[in-house]
Amino acid sequence: MPNQYNLLVASFPDKTINRKDLSNAIQKFKKQMIPNKNDACQVLTKLYLKKENNPMWIVKPQVNPEERRLNSLFWMAPDQIIAYERYHDVVIVDTTSRTNQFDMILLLFTVVDNNFRNLIVAAAFLEDETEATFTWVLQELKNSCKVVPTVLYSDADLALIFAVRNNYQDTCHIHCIFHIHLNLRKKLKGKLHDQFEDFRTKFLKIRNSLCHNQFEIGWNTLDNEYPEY
Repeated sequence: MPNQYNLLVASFPDKTINRKDLSNAIQKFKKQMIPNKNDACQVLTKLYLKKENNPMWIVKPQVNPEERRLNSLFWMAPDQIIAYERYHDVVIVDTTSRTNQFDMILLLFTVVDNNFRNLIVAAAFLEDETEATFTWVLQELKNSCKVVPTVLYSDADLALIFAVRNNYQDTCHIHCIFHIHLNLRKKLKGKLHDQFEDFRTKFLKIRNSLCHNQFEIGWNTLDNEYPEY
């Protein structure tokens, strides 16, 4: 989007170009584009060619045999496999919200290396966000590398929570504070009104507790202060 934004600003210097409006317009027109029926075949062909050149590539499609349609697709490059096996102690899982013309979900597994760089170590296109689909992709990751995350961060999607609980029993599953904060603002700001910022400040202080007991004491105090919420 930066290229489009810069081009519009240069072409229409007397107009105000809003980045958010531009992004929304681009996404709107992307969805209106008619997908090529051969796109799935082309993606699979390219991935299988990479696997043919290097057998270390992992390519796992999930196909509906009756409709002859690609439901989901999981893949890992050789360097991603090495990075995941080395840095799987903390893994972040995140999904997009159907922002492509195929209306599919992009799921990414990300780790942090010893130089504090974020590395994408696996990716998948998913048809939905059900427990069955999350179970499939988690199992493909486990079967491909034979290791599981020590700690896994994600949003509070219930289907993903159950999939992790049932398939990665030894993994500590933690909800991402960024998504928790978004939900706080979404669910409580309209109810607390002028009290919200005070609540938020106290919540963040409790979040930063250095031990479990300190957190429990702070949480109970906050719960008693706002019992109706």
